[in-house]
Amino acid sequence: MTVFEKYAEAYDALYTDKDYAAECRYLETLWQCNSASSIQQVLDVGCGTGGHSLDLVSKGYSVVGLDRSEEMLAQARAKAEDAHLDMAWHRADLRSFNLERTFDAAIAMFAVMGYQTRNADLIAALGCVHRHLKPGGLFIWDAWYGPAVLTQRPHQRIKRVEVDGLTIYRMASPKLDVTNQTVTVAYHVLSVAENRVLADYRESHCVRFFFPQELRLLLNQTGFALLALLPFLQIKGTPTVNHWNMTVVAQGQR
Repeated sequence: MTVFEKYAEAYDALYTDKDYAAECRYLETLWQCNSASSIQQVLDVGCGTGGHSLDLVSKGYSVVGLDRSEEMLAQARAKAEDAHLDMAWHRADLRSFNLERTFDAAIAMFAVMGYQTRNADLIAALGCVHRHLKPGGLFIWDAWYGPAVLTQRPHQRIKRVEVDGLTIYRMASPKLDVTNQTVTVAYHVLSVAENRVLADYRESHCVRFFFPQELRLLLNQTGFALLALLPFLQIKGTPTVNHWNMTVVAQGQR
């Protein structure tokens, strides 16, 4: 089973506690603090079910969403239609897409870049995003902060949510690979209604964590300048071992 295939069915229910509106306000603040020009056209790579894209469109931004999972995009299209929001969606690989246009800014939220676990994949993805940015355009993304991952260490978790008469259980069993800077999370998802199991499936997600020096090197190699590394959802400060998630603010160079 591929990543985000069956998982797409339960994705929004499992992340009802994720505050997309707050994250989009955060993005707007970072744009205002770091861009000399107005941000109007936004590329959302790894857009998933459209949580960030649709919030930004509702605020008046022109957004294009891109994801390689057709199952996730189907959810995004349905949500856009229900909300009467018009935007373009593209199914494509982050490492090789070509939309034949450029944007004021790009975003990749919720550990999207961490799924590029090999250097070659990450370099290809960064290069694609750079080619789709106007000179000086911003690329903002969040990622797992290596020092925090190695200090806190991933551990097993069970999440339970109730939605539309369903009870969904997600068991997450992580395996840390220090050498390759990855955490492979084995997900087991059960959907139950009236004591009957309606869905029972497993997916494995391998996510990379990053360190500041390698990010500077990789970004410089692909035409970006690293403007800031921030604790996630903060506009000042430096990530510490207490911050599992960090924000990367990069600017495309000519």
